[in-house]
Amino acid sequence: MTLFDGAGPMPITLEAQVEVARREIRFREYVYPRRVRDGKMAQSEADQQLAGMKAIHRTLRGLLESGEQAPEAARFPPGELTKLQTQAAQGVMLKRLATAAMKRLDQENEKVMSIVVDEIQELDALREALKSMEKP
Repeated sequence: MTLFDGAGPMPITLEAQVEVARREIRFREYVYPRRVRDGKMAQSEADQQLAGMKAIHRTLRGLLESGEQAPEAARFPPGELTKLQTQAAQGVMLKRLATAAMKRLDQENEKVMSIVVDEIQELDALREALKSMEKP
């Protein structure tokens, strides 16, 4: 079963979602032991991720068995999901850039404030020196 045909958008049915989740479980059962063995993933993380996908599969299968239909949010025309993923990635990148810019501004502000504080202290020292020179 394909999610989309060549004629246009086809809804991602619950049957298709259940199948995708089942394939993902099989994939994780195949890949995670190797990742754990190679030290790229902790066993606890592998267990948690696999348990999460199995829970998703059970939920979808339960919805399917109860006669539910795929929610409208799960229906994407060809290319739309990729477009949304690209937009999400761009949003993440913009957030990272904005965070880096704000950090840089904070660093620059700290430098400027340090210079201002030094100048104020120097002016205070000069003021005190002038006062002491005025007194007989």
